[in-house]
This record gives sequence, structure tokens and C-alpha cells, in this order.
Amino acid sequence: MFDETAKYTAVFDPLDGSSNVDAGIPTGTIFGIFEHDDECEVDASDSLSTQELKCLTNTLKAGTSLVSSGYCLYSSSCFFVVTFGSGVYGFTLDENIGGE
Repeated sequence: MFDETAKYTAVFDPLDGSSNVDAGIPTGTIFGIFEHDDECEVDASDSLSTQELKCLTNTLKAGTSLVSSGYCLYSSSCFFVVTFGSGVYGFTLDENIGGE
């Protein structure tokens, strides 16, 4: 359900490769976060599909208007990469260093 106080809109897409998991080929997810657009007015009397259509404009923007974006790849290891517009940060899960 949409919240009237929402500040951000998140979009994501799974990177399909699940049929290749046994071959060690990574699968993952990409995501983007946009600032909530004031043009998306939520009316409690609208159906969910009507609200979704009204708010679709929050995701139909140029990539330069993203607040944050990134991806996560997971297979025999896990990588998480994210940017907030002023740099790129990468993380690798290594259970041999501090993992349990």
C-alpha cells in the first residue's frame, strides 16, 4: 500500500540466472531509488491499480535523477555495490573474515 509520507520510490529487477546456480554462475538483483514525486497524489478512494498508475511517473525518469542505485551478485560469494551519487562503494561477503 502507498503511504502519503513516502519520500522515495524503489525499483528493482532480478538478474535471472537461477537455472545456472549449480554451475557457480552468479545471480543477483539490480535496484534504483528515486526521490518521491509530488505528482503522485494518493487518494484513499482510488483502487490500488489506479494508485500504481498515478505513481508510475516516479520510476519513468532519467538515470541522472536516481538518489541511489546498485546491484548485488550472489553465488559462491556475495558482492554488493551501491552508489549515492558521490562515489561507488563495494562490499564482499567473506565468511573467512569475521563470519560465522
